[in-house]
Amino acid sequence: MKGMLKGCNMQNLDIKDIQEVSLDILKRVDSFCKSNGIRYFLDSGTLLGAARSKGFIPWDDDIDLVMPRPDYSKFEKEFIDSAEYKLFAPSKGNCLLPYARVCDINRTYSKSRAMWTKEKPGVGIDIFPLDGAPDTVEEFDELSDEFVLLRNDLWRLRYAITPRPLTICHPIEVLKEVAHACRRRILGASINRDIEITLCSLLKLQARYDYTQSSMCYYIGVNSGRRKYWRKEWFEEELKLEFCGGVYPAPKGYDERLTAEYGDWQMPPPDSCKQDHVNIQTVYWR
Repeated sequence: MKGMLKGCNMQNLDIKDIQEVSLDILKRVDSFCKSNGIRYFLDSGTLLGAARSKGFIPWDDDIDLVMPRPDYSKFEKEFIDSAEYKLFAPSKGNCLLPYARVCDINRTYSKSRAMWTKEKPGVGIDIFPLDGAPDTVEEFDELSDEFVLLRNDLWRLRYAITPRPLTICHPIEVLKEVAHACRRRILGASINRDIEITLCSLLKLQARYDYTQSSMCYYIGVNSGRRKYWRKEWFEEELKLEFCGGVYPAPKGYDERLTAEYGDWQMPPPDSCKQDHVNIQTVYWR
């Protein structure tokens, strides 16, 4: 591993470092799920990388997994934290997101633009619950619209309680930062209540359609809309795909799943579409 701290200086992880730590977390989650009969699948950019090149998309700096709701609920209850990795989930009271993360807590730590936990975890992989969805596109559009409003409200509230170091010199920007700090101090309790209410509303929205009784499914992620609306049958069987030298479960309908979100997923996108999460958080070695 490169990028270790030198003296008192904070050293950022580069994308290769983040991918390496993320892969270690994936191996831990995979081992736990196998031992406990919990289904999960590679998803989103991770699934795309596995299907297209048997590894990370070069610019992808996270790992995404999805679990059918019954398996996700079991995972939340039974995952065992260790000295290296910890589960952050709404049900555990340590996560302000409507999904879970397993994070490194030993080697790295991160700073986010919008606070999602009061603790200081490092590199993490996202685990999304796969929930039931309505049968018609029209009903799903209404569900998605509700989700987007609540998700955006939650982001703004999390951003409002996030401390920010004063590292700028322009007078107007300094005043903005001072105003932000004052608002956090004065309205902190009220904002925290609003966060709790908004997160609770999102969790109720996820539970609106019973996964076991639905023929369609979706998950609440960063992106939304019809590209996150899928047939549940795509996820009812698994196959194995190679990823970074190991083999991991993918939905049998991974081609349909990837086509729904990316279109011609076998064709690499132009450079203008290649994004990482550098604008969302920064990760450092401890």
